[in-house]
Amino acid sequence: MTNKEALAAKLQCPVSDHTLEVALTDRGLDGSGTYAASDKKDVELAVMDVLYMIYTQPDVVEGGYQLSHPDFLRKIKERLLQLATLHGATEILDMIQEAKPTVTGKSIW
Repeated sequence: MTNKEALAAKLQCPVSDHTLEVALTDRGLDGSGTYAASDKKDVELAVMDVLYMIYTQPDVVEGGYQLSHPDFLRKIKERLLQLATLHGATEILDMIQEAKPTVTGKSIW
């Protein structure tokens, strides 16, 4: 199995070959190179790169037509959070985790 095939298998959603190649190249991997266990972290970081790109892509709006996939985006977010936590990618965690509510006053009146 090549690194590109491993990335596609871990990604589990269709993207172009060019997107896979760019993500692997950005992580210092050759897409046609043989996948090895030592490449797991870099391949999973490439998965995070692609998923984050998909997650932050704006909804399609044209005229009165709008296309949004909230359930799909929720699943991408969960996978991103899982991989970011696994690999300690705090920059991804900071970008996609929602702000927690805060209390600004103590009085109930």
